Amino acid sequence: LTSHLKVPPMPALPPLGVNNNNIATLPIFIDQLVASTPRLAYLSMLSNNACPNFFNGGSLKQYHDYRKFVISRLRHLTQLDAQPVTEEERREAIRLYGDLASSVAFEEADEGDAEVRRRREEEKRHREREEVEKRRAEKIRKRQERKEAARLRRERETAIALARQQEEERLDRERARKLGARPPSHARHEREIASLLPEVDAAAAPPAAAIAIPLDLPEVPGAGSLPAIAVPGTLTDSEEWSSDEDWDQ
Repeated sequence: LTSHLKVPPMPALPPLGVNNNNIATLPIFIDQLVASTPRLAYLSMLSNNACPNFFNGGSLKQYHDYRKFVISRLRHLTQLDAQPVTEEERREAIRLYGDLASSVAFEEADEGDAEVRRRREEEKRHREREEVEKRRAEKIRKRQERKEAARLRRERETAIALARQQEEERLDRERARKLGARPPSHARHEREIASLLPEVDAAAAPPAAAIAIPLDLPEVPGAGSLPAIAVPGTLTDSEEWSSDEDWDQ
């Protein structure tokens, strides 16, 4: 077995022992196990170059670093290389190596997979479409807000104009009601015309004489004589015209 071992998905993998193999790159092999068997509880990797220990010339410090890296990646391990995993060791491993989803080596290996590249490109195009739709929806929302603001502004202006017109009509009615209490216009005109005529003293002016004009009518049987009709301002038979000028007048 090598570092690029393809492990099929096995959520409940039993204890796994890969001792005495050609596993040289620890991050690649561990990432394969994380992807396929994330709940692995037991693992033994002795006599592999990826597991530095006393048998292959590794130091104690290198072996402790190896254990911390593997424990930080496989969180459900309870035993590694025939030694139990303590909680203190697990906390220290997470503190040193962090809570990583995958290592750099595993990401580089994924880049060579055509299916992974295709999926990532689809996700990228999907995000771009979402951004375009989001910008379009934002433009539509802003346009609708502008239309609504314009409509409200027109309604407000219309209401103001209507109120102003109603107020003007009210003032016109008020003025018309006040003008209706004055004398009619023709009476004022009569007074104006009378003021232009010369003043006449009615007491000094003599009354017009009553002139009796006889009517020469044929006699009607059974009827008496008709009385004379008095026409004011005319001459009687006993009066004579003084001159031709009086006649002309």
